[in-house]
Amino acid sequence: MINSKKYDVLSLGTSYLDINFVDFPFVDGISANRETVGSEYVIQPGGSALNFARLSASLGMRVAFIGKVGVGQMGEILTRLMLEEGIDPFLVKDASVLTNLAVHYIRNDGTSIMTSGGSANQNLSVNELMNDVETLIPQTKYLYLGGGFKMKHLLSHYKKFITLADKSSTKIILDHGRVTNLVIPKEIDLIRSIVGSVDIYLPSKDELLSVWNSNNVVEAVRKIRKQSNATIIVKDSDNGSYFSTPDLNLIYQVSAHSVDVINTVGAGDAFNAGLVNALVAKKNIEEVVKFATATSALKISVDKKINLKIVNTFQKNNPKIQISELAST
Repeated sequence: MINSKKYDVLSLGTSYLDINFVDFPFVDGISANRETVGSEYVIQPGGSALNFARLSASLGMRVAFIGKVGVGQMGEILTRLMLEEGIDPFLVKDASVLTNLAVHYIRNDGTSIMTSGGSANQNLSVNELMNDVETLIPQTKYLYLGGGFKMKHLLSHYKKFITLADKSSTKIILDHGRVTNLVIPKEIDLIRSIVGSVDIYLPSKDELLSVWNSNNVVEAVRKIRKQSNATIIVKDSDNGSYFSTPDLNLIYQVSAHSVDVINTVGAGDAFNAGLVNALVAKKNIEEVVKFATATSALKISVDKKINLKIVNTFQKNNPKIQISELAST
């Protein structure tokens, strides 16, 4: 039974050791052959799937993460930070790769420059993680497949993970991530075929329109509904979000909280973590989306760790979220 499972969520995907320079003094960018000096930085686990795991743990969920690191100090630091965040790490360690690092330069208005390096994520193979996947999926309520377009070598095996999840009554969440210039049509077709087998689909608006070759959210959701009974929730930054459930033939639009932005990095991952937390708590779909919206708003507007109490207090003090019917499916 789903209630007796050890983990609320298993996240599988990219992992980075993030170095975030905050209040970094750049104007139009960082210039070559010129030193730009900041004074504050934060080091934490990062990458979409791991950000999601970290934020889920901070909300009180029981979280496992599967990924890959190199052998050496950076991998050790990342592993230790994951444990400190309350995440159970199941990490492949490989001396032939480098732990992925991401360096973010964040201005005081939230504008950021992102850089990254390393090779562990790109070289995580299905053979390396399959034992952990087969062991952990039956112990997990929700399987989170994040950042698939960045882990191309795993993308073709998503259907295998989904089959294992189905056998274990584990719900499947898909957030494939950005459609960059490196994504090929075959990979987009694969994602489109997978959406028919997942329980919850969580793209951003830009990602949705790219994958489904659509001009607007309504057009894209209608295409998905022809092949999928997934709950579809689309993130649209400060414009809010959209959702459609298979039992209602409608698409709803949800407003966003108005907050003063400090840093937008991880806003979508926070939304996803809040959403899964509310699902685990068995809230209805409107309450699920409201809780996710509040979690995301806090992530971009406060400079402290977010927990369940903080989100509940924010919702109590900021109740004005509008949910309106947009169109039929």
